[in-house]
Amino acid sequence: MYGHDGPTLVDALQRHAVDVLLTVGGNGTMRAAGGIVDEIARRGARLAVVAVPKTIDDDIARHAVHAAMAGRTGVLIGRCHGVYAHIPIELAIKRMPQVDDDLWYACAR
Repeated sequence: MYGHDGPTLVDALQRHAVDVLLTVGGNGTMRAAGGIVDEIARRGARLAVVAVPKTIDDDIARHAVHAAMAGRTGVLIGRCHGVYAHIPIELAIKRMPQVDDDLWYACAR
């Protein structure tokens, strides 16, 4: 965790009254975020951690990162006929095993 341990980082976050931490980075940042989450759980603290990968290889990944930074969680990101949609996971699961075009368009509107 770049020279810091989970307890030290959580102490600093709590000292500054941070209630949501958004991390953007690679493998090291993801491990650090995991350590912070472990320490938060150990303490029973009220702090949300959102970890977003820094590698954005295509449009779908870019839309996923934008959704995460906007606080949209629990969604699947997809594209159908050039339209990107954020589909709530609960809705996608109900329509399993296949999500059809009508569902994508309904959520994109």
